[in-house]
Amino acid sequence: MIKLFISTLCVFICFNVFGNTVKKDIKNILSGRLNHFETHAIFVNLEKGLPYPSTLDNARVKAVECWLQVPRTESDFKQFNTFIINAKKVVSKSVSLRLNLDLQTCEALNLYVGDELGKATTILNSVIDEIQINGDMQFEHANALQVLGQIYRSKGRFQDAFLVFQQAYQLFDKGDNNYNKALLLRQIGLIHSDLYNFKLAIEQLQRAIFELTAYNEQEWYKATDDLAYVYEQMQEREKAILLYAEISERVHKYEDDEGVAYPLVKIAEINIQLGNLDRAKLFLDKASNLNIESDWAKFIYSITWAEWFVAKGMNTNAQAYYDQFSSEKPQSWSVDSYKRFLEFKRVLAVNLNNSKQEVDALNALLKLEKANSKKIANRTLLSQQLEFDWEQRGREIARLEQLTNINNKLLEASNSKAFWQIASLIFAITLAIILALIAYKQSVHKQRFKTLALKDELTGIANRRAIFTFKKRAINKSVSSGKACSLIAIDIDYFKQVNDTYGHDIGDELIISVVKSISKNIRETDCVGRVGGEEFLVVLADTQLDSALEVAHRIRENIDSCVHTPHKIKSTASMGVIEVIQGESPVDAFKRADIHLYTAKNTGRNRVVS
Repeated sequence: MIKLFISTLCVFICFNVFGNTVKKDIKNILSGRLNHFETHAIFVNLEKGLPYPSTLDNARVKAVECWLQVPRTESDFKQFNTFIINAKKVVSKSVSLRLNLDLQTCEALNLYVGDELGKATTILNSVIDEIQINGDMQFEHANALQVLGQIYRSKGRFQDAFLVFQQAYQLFDKGDNNYNKALLLRQIGLIHSDLYNFKLAIEQLQRAIFELTAYNEQEWYKATDDLAYVYEQMQEREKAILLYAEISERVHKYEDDEGVAYPLVKIAEINIQLGNLDRAKLFLDKASNLNIESDWAKFIYSITWAEWFVAKGMNTNAQAYYDQFSSEKPQSWSVDSYKRFLEFKRVLAVNLNNSKQEVDALNALLKLEKANSKKIANRTLLSQQLEFDWEQRGREIARLEQLTNINNKLLEASNSKAFWQIASLIFAITLAIILALIAYKQSVHKQRFKTLALKDELTGIANRRAIFTFKKRAINKSVSSGKACSLIAIDIDYFKQVNDTYGHDIGDELIISVVKSISKNIRETDCVGRVGGEEFLVVLADTQLDSALEVAHRIRENIDSCVHTPHKIKSTASMGVIEVIQGESPVDAFKRADIHLYTAKNTGRNRVVS
């Protein structure tokens, strides 16, 4: 997956004005609309023209070449070091500060890829300091911040990574660099995933995927792969399979055999988890025809076959894989790989009736689970909407406890040492459950107070503060995107008479009934909020006046045709509709909608005025 750095980061290079052929070719490479092969073809032609009469053109070509480097092996990194020395000489002759800073940022990226994080961080901080001294270099600044954010994320400094990614996004937004913003949305989504905030991870990754459809297909399927993995973590396996299948249809155009095998093996893995063993084997057989060489790809391919054999009850084949894995010191693997191995070890032990091996696997799994729970609890909340799936984690710990108790009975008679192991394990599980429950209750209380602050207590829709915030964001977004935004102000007619006649309880029931009529006639992307006793505001994003009027008439007709509350009250509503004018403030837009609303009430009620 190192190819990620080719198309993701080569776009973060900035030049002054693109005029001659070299500039035009480089601009094409940096557009984000070319795949790897198209980029390579253009660059080969650029390289043939070296050296150019212009020292600036020579420097530009070397700067682009740096971002196209993909060092993987020790030999590759040695070649890159030789290249960067020569490239610095060429760029220094151009006397271009921008190109010099860009080359340093590229060097830092490759140091990061080669695990030299300290050197990479030092270079990037120096680049950022130089940019701040020299002023107007938004693009170069965002470029350096983007690489620095990746380093912070790799170190587990998620809050720092999130902040620099946000800063880079704002800088790209000022320059209207939509492709770069989409790439940063993907990075921000990955941070939310790291923090187990899967709801926000999905939102950001879906935004990135939507934006990337206008650019090169390789970036699209990389973001789609990230989204599929998030659904896996959420146990929404069918959604993950659909996404991996969509990737598999396209990835063969750009990737080598290992890249093609990856989605096939992932689909097989999830089908094994779902018990679809015959379907899983179809995808594993497809992958078996491909050339898989790297250690990482070999492992996921082998462990998936091992899981298939053990699920199928073919213990002899599964044992052969177990012996192979055990000889490779699995404790040195990544946490996810080690966890898969331990779960495979546990199921194989159950099949072979090997209670001691099962207990060993359970002990190791519980240790990982406890460490993971602590890691989640210690991470800083980066969003008010961060949610931890403590309930699922509690079920996992309870499952381990149940399995351990079974093994306790099996080993009790034969091994006193095992008895104390089980007793210690039960104590540890109980303690872990108590800690998990405490953390879960804290999370529930936090979410409850957040809900009370943003929702209308009677109807459950947005309250005045929340709908005005949504209105402001929608209007600001419409300004930046150039798309329309409309508002509908709604007031229930003769509501005071209902309260006076039937009482406030029935009046509340009428409000709830009217809200239902409004909600079912608007889109999920729209928002309705209660701004007063019987007054509501609907914000319609990406909606022109004509469409907003259609929505308003549907709502009015629905309210008029319904029988409300158990007392079978007939009610109507008056409405004011506007399309927000470019440059109009959110406050002025609401006032204008309110004026139309009162015109509707003063001219007979039960009508829509725009």
